[in-house]
Amino acid sequence: MTAQVELRIKTRVLAGAFIGIASSLSLNSYILSTFQPYFLETFGWTKAQWAGLATVQVLMIVVLPIVGRMTDVIGVWRTALIGGISFPLCLVAIALMDGNITNYLIIYVIQTILGAAATSTVFARLVAEKFTKNRGLALGMCSAGSPVVAFFGSPLISAYVREHGFQCGLPGGGAVLRDLLGANADPALRRRRQAPAAA
Repeated sequence: MTAQVELRIKTRVLAGAFIGIASSLSLNSYILSTFQPYFLETFGWTKAQWAGLATVQVLMIVVLPIVGRMTDVIGVWRTALIGGISFPLCLVAIALMDGNITNYLIIYVIQTILGAAATSTVFARLVAEKFTKNRGLALGMCSAGSPVVAFFGSPLISAYVREHGFQCGLPGGGAVLRDLLGANADPALRRRRQAPAAA
């Protein structure tokens, strides 16, 4: 199989990984940078308090190896569903919170821990398994998912939030991310369940 043929016949795998990475926790830094001014203005949080929340990312040191092992044990799509379902739900929870920064911290911790199940740690495994001739190219293309979505989506989200408020923008964004992951993962899971019957 030539490199060109491999890339053509495995486009679905590449697209799935691209969408998965682009619609999960990897997008969170772009989301937070968009909504930060509204949080500080609406809830009266200080910039020092907001900066302190960044320490939550230290959890990834522990969480990512666990997520990697989960991928080994239960597979890519089942692991990714954990993060894909929890991430948009956390966005809705943030939109409904009362402005207490402790409550936001709790949501953020949950989002970081569970959302790590739908990151490049998981989706890159799928690409690495399926590609041989174009493995590096495929990994680079799927990893570009979050920057691409952020580049095109951030101006749209910002405009929507200015018009309707962040309480509407967060659930709306969560619904889009949920639909993206659902369209991506469900067919793959369905094929896996049907495979034994077909055999």
